[in-house]
Amino acid sequence: MTQNDALTIRARPHRNVSGLAIAAVLALTIGACDSGDRTDNAAASSPPTSAPATPQSTPVSVVRTASDGTQYAIAPPLGTESTLRRSGPAGLESVDPTASQRKLAEVFGKSAAKTNPVVAAVFLQAVNGVDYADAASFRPVYVLDDGSLVNSGLDLGWVRDSGGNQSVPLSPDAVAADRWAAFAQPGQVVVMNLRNGQVKTVPVPSPSIERVRWSEANTVVASGDEGSWQIAADSTSPRAAKLPKGYTGADQTITVEPSTGTSLTSWQLDGLKKETTPVKATIASTTGQTLSSNLVAATAVVLSNGEPVNGAYQGILAVPLADPTARRLLVMADDPSRQNGCCQVAGFLDKRTPLYTNVTAEGVWLLVWHPETGEVGRTFLLKANPAVPPVLSYGLSVA
Repeated sequence: MTQNDALTIRARPHRNVSGLAIAAVLALTIGACDSGDRTDNAAASSPPTSAPATPQSTPVSVVRTASDGTQYAIAPPLGTESTLRRSGPAGLESVDPTASQRKLAEVFGKSAAKTNPVVAAVFLQAVNGVDYADAASFRPVYVLDDGSLVNSGLDLGWVRDSGGNQSVPLSPDAVAADRWAAFAQPGQVVVMNLRNGQVKTVPVPSPSIERVRWSEANTVVASGDEGSWQIAADSTSPRAAKLPKGYTGADQTITVEPSTGTSLTSWQLDGLKKETTPVKATIASTTGQTLSSNLVAATAVVLSNGEPVNGAYQGILAVPLADPTARRLLVMADDPSRQNGCCQVAGFLDKRTPLYTNVTAEGVWLLVWHPETGEVGRTFLLKANPAVPPVLSYGLSVA
């Protein structure tokens, strides 16, 4: 099947395991991208044990050069995330999914004279279920920039591809700044206005809608195995308009093909025109969505034969749009190797600096990588909970 540029999670048979183990199992199954990112070769194994944290005020990062010319840095070891230099909203350092949640009507839909709340992130919570893998439905929970939680009031089901593989209904691009939130559902897209709390359900002529992404401020693109559709969220009566084959609303996609290797595809004119540029990098495949600013495109990747670091198979690739030869790689070099899909690009702190999610025993860390220096910092932690799939959409990402 074709790969897609948004995060997809395969459901596993139920196991009576702890919440931390569930998060580790899920890390084996994360994978999807518009351009060939869904992976099926994750081998089950025990989750890596977090190393004791060693305090450090300034992480030491060294940029090296691989045999193929790609400059790379080594990511901090698992378990040291809390010691990294911090950036992000001052009131948001960690999120406890069990904390009390405010009602939607108490936060959104206030008088225009009052300041609108700022949604920093969205996560999902199983409805009437201890284990998210057995949940019949999910509730999106909004995280405000002060760290408080808001119950969205929505009830969403699983989404499925044309082969019946189910995924949770949350994409990395679910939130557009502080204005909109969108969620894929079979045959439709659910859009919420984050200024007044109003909800619109827009039909899409496909049962295999799995992903959404905001291509413009008020335009959401829904995609799946059967194609992509564009929706003007601010329209009085929004409708889904079919997009050209292969286009999913992403301005750039990073792909890996057996015959041609790694490349960067830039789309223009709503998918009517594309240009493909080879990228010299020793990569076996992509394992996550491609996200981009107007300066850099980035995606999670599987390294080829453990290159450039022996035994390391997971990484993040960043490609400058103006000069793809200046690509940079962040390598997850833990021993034992991290699980397939451990890390996924989640957005940008600024136009040059990718953000990525990192699944650990503690939960899901949102980390920031500075490709020029190799330094990795922390933004916040979504604490592990068996009712919460380790998927995160960051609403303050810079496009």
